[in-house]
Amino acid sequence: MLKFSLRGVLRRIKDFASHLNSFGITPKGIQDAILRVGEACKSAYFANLQKIRDASWNYMDETGMRVLGKNHWLWTFRTPDDEVVVVIRPSRGENVLWETFGEVINCAGVTDGWRAYSIFREGCD
Repeated sequence: MLKFSLRGVLRRIKDFASHLNSFGITPKGIQDAILRVGEACKSAYFANLQKIRDASWNYMDETGMRVLGKNHWLWTFRTPDDEVVVVIRPSRGENVLWETFGEVINCAGVTDGWRAYSIFREGCD
């Protein structure tokens, strides 16, 4: 969260940890910790991704956000059982949906009608 709030500047996170919590860590140490947490979360992420793919239908939406000064989109996917996957991509196109759902789409989605979601209608038999 600090990486996001402090705009990705590891030096600022180091300063925050040092001044507010007397916690000494280097920017490299912070980066290593972020990578370890990401690695530890991979299996849970891919398990949720499979649940999104296997669900009979999903809620999904996307919203714009800035990442390091560039436009990106935060996409959320949620099953009826409240399994959630969030992806951040520089695209708002259907390629993100193909990446998320794979080659086979279950054809049911609760969406706002954005044209990228039309692949759910087109992919149905």
